[in-house]
Amino acid sequence: MSSHGWHALYPYQVANAQGGLALCPANPQQAVNSWNAYAINQVAAQQAVNPQAGLAPQAATFHPAATFHQANATNVTLAAQIAQMLNSTFNLAAVQVPAVPPVPQHFPDSNKIVVCVVCGGLIKPTVPSALADRGSSRVRKDWMHAAVLVKALPEFDEWSKRASRSRQSLNAGDKLLQELHVTEFHGSARHFFVRELPGKVAINTDDQEIAIPAHTACLDVVRVFCNYQGKFNFNFRASDGGAPSSMAHFYEIWRNRALATCLHGGIMRRPIKEPNDGYLGAPALQFKDLVGYAEVWQKSWQLRRFEACPIFNPVVITKVILSKLSTMDGKSRKPDPVAAEAWARTQALPVEICDLVLLAMEPFESRANPMSLTPTRALPNKWWKDSLMSGCLIPWLWDLDSEEVAKHERLACRDEEDWDWELLCRRLAQPQLVHPGGKLHGFIHLWNRRRIWKLLDLARLGHVTFGH
Repeated sequence: MSSHGWHALYPYQVANAQGGLALCPANPQQAVNSWNAYAINQVAAQQAVNPQAGLAPQAATFHPAATFHQANATNVTLAAQIAQMLNSTFNLAAVQVPAVPPVPQHFPDSNKIVVCVVCGGLIKPTVPSALADRGSSRVRKDWMHAAVLVKALPEFDEWSKRASRSRQSLNAGDKLLQELHVTEFHGSARHFFVRELPGKVAINTDDQEIAIPAHTACLDVVRVFCNYQGKFNFNFRASDGGAPSSMAHFYEIWRNRALATCLHGGIMRRPIKEPNDGYLGAPALQFKDLVGYAEVWQKSWQLRRFEACPIFNPVVITKVILSKLSTMDGKSRKPDPVAAEAWARTQALPVEICDLVLLAMEPFESRANPMSLTPTRALPNKWWKDSLMSGCLIPWLWDLDSEEVAKHERLACRDEEDWDWELLCRRLAQPQLVHPGGKLHGFIHLWNRRRIWKLLDLARLGHVTFGH
C-alpha cells in the first residue's frame, strides 16, 4: 500500500517519522468509522484480484513500526481499538501505542490557600498549581505536602467537659482523636482525600468533630511539646489562661480558632486565623491565593525560612550547636559568691523541694528579660551539659545527639568540665538567638522550629481572632 493511500483516513494527518507512519488523531471516533470502510474496500479489492487470498489482506508495504500519537489522554481506548484493527486485518506485528503522559486535569481550586494550624505554613496541593515549576505542571513534593487532618470522635465533647480532665499530664484524650492521613489535596478546604476514608473530606465548621489540617512534621513537634509540658501538671481550663499539655487540648484550641475564623459556618473559605500576629508573621495569610504567594516566593528569602522543615537530621543539629561551644581556657572557674550560697541552701532542702527549685529553671528562657550571659559557676559544667542534652533547659532542642557530643569531646582530647556548657546554655536561651546578631542566625530550620515551639507555648483556649 502506498503512503498516499493513508489519506483515506481523513481524520488523521500522515507524516513519515523515523521510517514509520505517525498518525495523529483529530477525531478518533470518526477515524474508527473511516478505517472500517477503508479496510472493507481493501479486502474486496484484493479478493477481486486473487479470490484465493481469503479475508486476510497482506500489508507488505506497511511499516511494522507504525505508531499512534494521541491528541489527548481520553483517546487511549480508541487508539488501542485502531491498533487492534491494524493487527487483525493486516497480520501486522503489534502496533505500538506509546505511553503518553496524561494531559493535566483542571483543578479549579488548586490555588486556594489552606494553612497548617500549627505553623501557619501552606498545606501544599498535590496537584498542579501556581507553586509548580515555571512553564510546567510538575509538582515538587516536600514536607509541606505531607499533611494530616486531626478529627475528633463523637465522644470527644463529652470527655472534654469533665473537670477532672482539664488537668492532665498524660495524653488520655488523644485516644478520642483520629488522624486522617492526606493522600491527595486538590486545594481549598473542600478537596482532601485521605487514606482512612472514601471520597472527599472537607473542613466544615458545621461538623462538631471538624477536621483540622496540619503538617505531619508539625504534629511531631506538637507531640514533643506535649511530652515536655506534661510534667508541669498545668490546669488547661484555669481562669488565668491555662497552658495546653496534650493533643486533645490543642484540638480544642484549633477548633475554637476555626469557628471564630468562619463565623457564618459551613466549609472554611479562608485560612484558620491565629491570634499571635498571625502565626508570628507567617506570610501565607497575607495572600489572596497561591498565584501571589508564588510570585513573591521567587524573590524573598524571608518568606522561604517559613518553609524550612522543623524536623531534620539530629547529627546536623548537634554539630551546629557544638560549633557554638567554647572551652574553659583562660576563664575563671570560681563560683559567684551569691549564686554559690543560694545553691548551697537549695541543696540543704529536702530532695522533693530541691527538685521543684530545679524544675522552676525550666525552660531556661525568659519571655520578659534576656537571660544573663555571665556564668555564675555555681553549678558544675556537667550539670549544664546533662540538662541541655536531656531537653530540659532548651526543650525545642530535644534531639541533640549524645554520641556526636562524645565524639566531639574525644577528638579534642578534653572531658566535659573543660567545656563551657553553662555559657552555651545561656547563649541558647537568648531571645535573639536565631535573629540577626544571634548565635544561630542563618540556620533557618532551627529558626522555624523555635518559632513553632513559641506558637505552641503561647496557645490558650480563649485566645482567638474573629473573621469578618
